[in-house]
Amino acid sequence: MNRLIYFIFLIPLYILADGVSLYNDTPFELTATVEAADGTLLGQITIQPGVQQNWTENQAFALNVPQKPTASVTPYRVIWKCNEGDVFALCSWVSPGSDVRASLCPGQHFCKQKDKKTQSSPSNCPPCEKASK
Repeated sequence: MNRLIYFIFLIPLYILADGVSLYNDTPFELTATVEAADGTLLGQITIQPGVQQNWTENQAFALNVPQKPTASVTPYRVIWKCNEGDVFALCSWVSPGSDVRASLCPGQHFCKQKDKKTQSSPSNCPPCEKASK
């Protein structure tokens, strides 16, 4: 019985051991980019406001790492970007199994709002032209 309980609790820890929990706790849609310690792109995910996603190395691109790598994959670096491509925040030295919140990473913490289409002027508005005559 004790082994079963130990096994049940050990599996989730093993699954998330090489990943990070990414939480977009901002009002903006952000893209989280996970990089290895040497700057290699490991993965990228777009996260809606208020949503948490788990990223694991299983989701990473295939890495060409020799049996005895010369560079470490960890610690990770998580770059939070706005839809326009501006950097919202950047967390360095992220350990596997960490929780990474966008608002707690250093950065500008602001995204430009998309320009709303300019209101049509009366000259572009046929019903407005009729009303002005």
